Amino acid sequence: LTFECVNDDTLNVEEGNLVNFTVDGKKVFAGYIFTISSENDEVLSITCYDQLRYFKNKDSIIYNAKSATELLKMLASQNFLTLGDCDDTVYRTDKDEDGATLFDIILNNLDETLMATGQLYCLWDDFGKLRLNNISSLVIPDLCLDADSGKSYDYKTSIDGVTYNSIKLGYNDEKSGKRKIYVAQSGENINKWGKLQLYESINSENGAQERVQKMLSLYNKKSSTLSLNNFLGDVRCRGGRSPIVRLKLRDQELSNYMLIESATHKFSENEHFMDLKVTGNYFFE
Repeated sequence: LTFECVNDDTLNVEEGNLVNFTVDGKKVFAGYIFTISSENDEVLSITCYDQLRYFKNKDSIIYNAKSATELLKMLASQNFLTLGDCDDTVYRTDKDEDGATLFDIILNNLDETLMATGQLYCLWDDFGKLRLNNISSLVIPDLCLDADSGKSYDYKTSIDGVTYNSIKLGYNDEKSGKRKIYVAQSGENINKWGKLQLYESINSENGAQERVQKMLSLYNKKSSTLSLNNFLGDVRCRGGRSPIVRLKLRDQELSNYMLIESATHKFSENEHFMDLKVTGNYFFE
């Protein structure tokens, strides 16, 4: 959260101060002042961050058989952070993390969870309480964004980056001294796009064949990104949430839930506009 305010003795602004931001009675942001700048000390420019800022802390952690939810509870306790309601991510894994940020520590666990279960979760700060939720529970069913909601949009599709039509997993079997390979691929899309292969080493072959098939279903499709510029603001729109987007694009009539990757809200007097980056995904198909 960034804002400007008049410098006076009443506010007594200091780094670490708690700042709450509400809009029409709706709780939007709770965080702490990190940066104060000014010109001639008359007007202060303030930058605040919520609790996720502390996930830039680095640490060394070894854990066994912990789900992302259990790991988050541990990290929150160790870093004096407030935890809210979280979904049970169920899947458990082991990790040795050394010199990694808390963001990377929790993300690595969530990546493992996604690969094993096909379920995507969002870590967010809900007005001063950390939450971890399945994105399917974060949809906004009563909000539809269309051509009348904003000024412009940019649309991009691509098979460059996170599209793979061939998945290969390798497991080093210490007993036999051989490497076992698990493969899943799409002949149809290999013929269409050429062979786009992802290779990863795995620590256990338990469920490896199921995992390689799930990874193929995740990555064997083109990605699409849509930027919505200067749309009418709605404070519910934030990273991880999914409104309905209804637009006529070059290759499709879009009318579906779209996952918000990033959101920037701009408030000025009685105006509220937002810029959203949303992506098409398989979670709501």
